[in-house]
Amino acid sequence: MAKKVSTVKKATFAEALAGIQAEDFPVARVLEALNDMTPSDFKTFQVVWPTIPDERRSDVMHALLAVNALEEGYKFDFTAIFRLALADPDERVRIYGVEGLEPDDSPLLINIFARMMREDASEIVKAACATALGRYLYLGELEELAKIDRDKAYSALMGALLVAPRNSLFHHRVIESIGFADNEETRTILAEAHDSGSEDLRLSAITAMGRSGNQLWAPRLLADLVSDSAETRGRAAWACGETFLDDATGELGRLIREDHDQEVQLAAIEALGEIASDDARALLKRATDSKVEELALAAEEALENAEMLGDVRQILDTMDEEDLAG
Repeated sequence: MAKKVSTVKKATFAEALAGIQAEDFPVARVLEALNDMTPSDFKTFQVVWPTIPDERRSDVMHALLAVNALEEGYKFDFTAIFRLALADPDERVRIYGVEGLEPDDSPLLINIFARMMREDASEIVKAACATALGRYLYLGELEELAKIDRDKAYSALMGALLVAPRNSLFHHRVIESIGFADNEETRTILAEAHDSGSEDLRLSAITAMGRSGNQLWAPRLLADLVSDSAETRGRAAWACGETFLDDATGELGRLIREDHDQEVQLAAIEALGEIASDDARALLKRATDSKVEELALAAEEALENAEMLGDVRQILDTMDEEDLAG
């Protein structure tokens, strides 16, 4: 049988440009034509873009993010548009620009995000930039970014911490991002935020503790698993998974069985999948028999992850330092 050939024609740049200006929103196929524009096309786009109403520009940016998030989104490159959006007069467009640049790990963006944190009029945009800079700290911890660039991101976030209005969204995102830099200075900040008495700051601190990967936070995280707040219990469960906190295994199992909030139960299941110990896998195996289909399916997926991680760790345990060094 002959292979069926798609009859859907690829949209042209001209069609895409007309589409984003039209009243009827263009389909994804049309937006895809804005991918990797030629220098000439981008110059034309720069002229047309400011003439489009704010609401429409925001909708287009949101749609481009959706196209980028498709399973095969790596095929598309809207970097030029996302970078252009960073200077847009509309805060929604600027936020989408920051979010759209997530796959772009260029160190050149560090200074841009740092400046936006200092100068942008919108707290929400500043918060988005703080989150973006956290990615650079993470890359630095993985040694996938030059130390000088990692230090720029760190300095920018620590500077922002001094000026961010306390308990604001901007403040929360800075706290969460500095969790990627696990050192004495950040540990002091996280401990103070966690114990401040503010529920929102506590949640941000728990997120940062999880990102640090440091089991030093075990006493606080274990206490948070029995909090009266479902959101705190769920966030703490996630952090226990991120820090591979084996001591939390029994309590996570109890949350799966007894917690009245399904989001907390799902977070506990995911955490056990990350901890991946024999006890964690036994609890997950039991959870696959749950009468709640969503919990059973989540447990099956987490168990698969745990078994894979367990195999990897067993291999690593049998290798000496010379083997690991290659």
